[in-house]
Amino acid sequence: MKYINIIIFTTVFCCNVSAQKFYAYPIISLSMQANKLYYERYDDNNILYQDSIVTNYIGHSNKYSLGDGKKYGVGIGYDFANNVAFDLMITYFKGKEHGWDVKSYYEFYPETAYNVSFNEKHTYSYKALNISPSLIFSTDKSKKINVYLKAGVNISKGNMTKNLTRSIFNNLPNYIPVEKYEYEYKYTPKISIGGFGTFGIEFSRNRIFNIFAEAQFLYQNFNPKTGKCVKYTYQGEDKLNDLPLRAKEFEFVDTFDSADDNDNEPGKFTKETHSLSSYSISIGVRYYFKHNSNVQ
Repeated sequence: MKYINIIIFTTVFCCNVSAQKFYAYPIISLSMQANKLYYERYDDNNILYQDSIVTNYIGHSNKYSLGDGKKYGVGIGYDFANNVAFDLMITYFKGKEHGWDVKSYYEFYPETAYNVSFNEKHTYSYKALNISPSLIFSTDKSKKINVYLKAGVNISKGNMTKNLTRSIFNNLPNYIPVEKYEYEYKYTPKISIGGFGTFGIEFSRNRIFNIFAEAQFLYQNFNPKTGKCVKYTYQGEDKLNDLPLRAKEFEFVDTFDSADDNDNEPGKFTKETHSLSSYSISIGVRYYFKHNSNVQ
């Protein structure tokens, strides 16, 4: 809700500006994945069952970026001259979910009557409020058709979330046939910075409303430093308070020794990089509060 209030406030502020060469425009943009990174997950649960063999094992990998999704907001700008302008976009981005599955199946010696399987589903998502200042370099805004390039910085305050579902199926004596564990994690820091370039075409229609079309490339990564488990359920029942500190909070480091794990200290994982890069396209209308008299 606070993101929506910021966007509304910015729009109202723009409407009160009447100086020549100021403009504003709504933003509705569709983003697609770019600079996709490779992720994989391989769990060997065989250590839990020394008398078993893996008869069917699938370790899944995936290549994706969390930068695809939808973006909404407003843009404002000021033309310094016919070929240079300052532009500022304030947008809210909501990305699609991406992840992978891990499955393993075990049969036991000396009989094969008993078996157990593990299914894991890892899902990541990202949403953010973005502030994107940039400079626009145009061919000539006094013409009816203007081609321009935009170069700028994208500053995101966002939330990356990981949802993990772990299911265990077995027919072992004295075991629960189906067990389901669900986790939700939040990552910090919330701030990430990237750069973008845009190619655009603007059509002058009536000296006040200009139609534009843009294609943009954004390069941005998210490197989490810490994480926190905010939800943990077993068989649908809240068990978050039962987790040790090591499972509730963790940090990302270059290297670590698992022998040093302590339930009373935050856990450790090797550093991760998540791509937020994207290609995006948008079509819209810019409103010039007081049109430039040089426009023909």
